[in-house]
Amino acid sequence: MICKIQDVREFRPLSLPAPSGWKRLGVLAGVMAYAHITTSMRVTVSLDTFEGGERFLHVAVSRRGRLPSWDDLKRVKTVFMGRDVDAFHIIPRADDHINMHEYTMHLWTPWEGNYA
Repeated sequence: MICKIQDVREFRPLSLPAPSGWKRLGVLAGVMAYAHITTSMRVTVSLDTFEGGERFLHVAVSRRGRLPSWDDLKRVKTVFMGRDVDAFHIIPRADDHINMHEYTMHLWTPWEGNYA
């Protein structure tokens, strides 16, 4: 299954306690938001339900003024999804690309209800 934002039928904030080094900002635009205390990283976490009923944990990470690095993505994946979870990042074809924030990258993993 390829995750396309156009196919999301429902998303809701996933309320996780703020991990060490992070501040919970609350619900922003329908997703739970967190800020890293010492960097410009921001993270949103949601549980997304797609057209066919598949559910995915969706973690978006952004930086002020630049894209997140590979190390940023690994760090956020470990903190918000867990070490032993496979996550994926999709670079969509041009016709499917929706850019809501130029410095945000997204990670997804099938929802099993036992993360971080």
